[in-house]
Amino acid sequence: MDSMTLIELLKDEFIDIKGYPKKKVDLVRCLQIIDDLENSLPTCIKDAQKIVENKQRILQNADFVAQNTISSAEEKARRLAYGSEAQQIAQQEAQKIVNKAAMQRDILVDKTKTHLDSMFQETERFLLSLLDMVRKNRHELRSVAFN
Repeated sequence: MDSMTLIELLKDEFIDIKGYPKKKVDLVRCLQIIDDLENSLPTCIKDAQKIVENKQRILQNADFVAQNTISSAEEKARRLAYGSEAQQIAQQEAQKIVNKAAMQRDILVDKTKTHLDSMFQETERFLLSLLDMVRKNRHELRSVAFN
């Protein structure tokens, strides 16, 4: 079961249909739900770790592509560099290619950063809502009087 479903089950143990705190709570059931919730959290943490690993891989790939493009441009410039006029043309072409490669690299890195930031933001929101839910449930548990 996913974390949000488990949180809803836990809330159902404390709140009746009308939205009021229940007078009797099945503590064993609550503890089982909390255990299930704890077991589901590592999945979220693993997902966050995968995001970090993907970020590194994407950034490395972007750098590799940019380096290859730059190397290709430099090689093309060397081949075209016969004679002063040809050399000037080659240098200009090479500079254009290098600039284009650097711009493409920067765009790719910016897109990757933006995407990863969005994924981290979603994960952070989820974890904060989960933490808030746990805090509320703990507060409700403390306020329930057992007779």
